[in-house]
Amino acid sequence: MRTTQDLGLMVHGVRTRHQPTQAELAVRLGVSRRYSSELETGRPKVPNAKLLPVLDQLGVGPVVREVVHDHRQCRLHPHLPAGVSRMRAIGSPGGLHTLLGKVARADNL
Repeated sequence: MRTTQDLGLMVHGVRTRHQPTQAELAVRLGVSRRYSSELETGRPKVPNAKLLPVLDQLGVGPVVREVVHDHRQCRLHPHLPAGVSRMRAIGSPGGLHTLLGKVARADNL
């Protein structure tokens, strides 16, 4: 998942597998139908306070990767507890980890 459009496709796929309408999903998640629609079409462009709890309720979330020293290769964090992910980019302490805290989920990806 590299773009908000990728995220939208994933959310759309999860919703259609379980067959609720966008309006039904919005009610369950406590967001507006418009927000639910925008999420599926790749908007919002910038994460906001609603996004991570919504993804958590859907059981999806970002895959968190780590830059591996000089090799510039990425690897997943299999050693983290289930349902918890973090990001640590070499040379940028805190980074996205501060934003995500412990609400980001990496399972189902």
